[in-house]
Amino acid sequence: MYAFLSFLILNLAIFLHELGHAVKMKKYGIMPKKLSIGFKLWKLPTLYKFTLLGIPCELNMIPLGGYVEAPEETEIPHNEACEIFGQGIIVNFCLASVFSFFYLLHLGIPFTLINVSMMIFPFLLLAFPQFSSRFVLPVLGTLFSAALVAVIVKSSNSTETLGGPIEVVHEIIKTNDYLKDVLFFAININLSLGLLNAAPIYPLDGGQIINSYFKKYNLKKASTFFRPATTIFLLCFFGVLIIKDIVKLLF
Repeated sequence: MYAFLSFLILNLAIFLHELGHAVKMKKYGIMPKKLSIGFKLWKLPTLYKFTLLGIPCELNMIPLGGYVEAPEETEIPHNEACEIFGQGIIVNFCLASVFSFFYLLHLGIPFTLINVSMMIFPFLLLAFPQFSSRFVLPVLGTLFSAALVAVIVKSSNSTETLGGPIEVVHEIIKTNDYLKDVLFFAININLSLGLLNAAPIYPLDGGQIINSYFKKYNLKKASTFFRPATTIFLLCFFGVLIIKDIVKLLF
């Protein structure tokens, strides 16, 4: 039951992340071709199709990840591009704040200036999307990436608990308080999605924002190196997570 509910929470977080992108695209007059949750498996049919807020959506056979497909040959100005790519990240941070509020309420933890400020912060990002997407998110993503790399390199035990959603569920669910575990997982998965997507790694949202800066200042060589180099790093990173999750399932 925990695994199924965790799977639903993960995919809901991904769906709302992508919906944030799509809604922001519509705001700037760009109609998304589709919002997809998961990826198609060869020629197998789409599981389910529906329309939300005028946006065509679909659920595919491999419900891991998602994307918004923009019209072909769409040139998006730099400021608008930053907002579009940043919106999904901000949505995840806002969701983490909402779940944090109910988590503290459920456990009876007092609301202090520190935890209330942390819960309000994502909504300030939402209120000032241009500044947040162009400056705050790239800094947060870079700091998170640097911290993650430092932990992996410096700690000899870091890979013991490194893993994907399955490892996250395994580490979090250690009590008999069902609601506490679910809320804590929802907080962690939304924070993880937000921070990971803010990382300056292509084709994640943070990498798309950095690449938009390269385009704005006509730094073609930098963009040509940045995209494949960071994509290879991302594939290797996710490869490690997937392998560790498979090992966790089998053994």
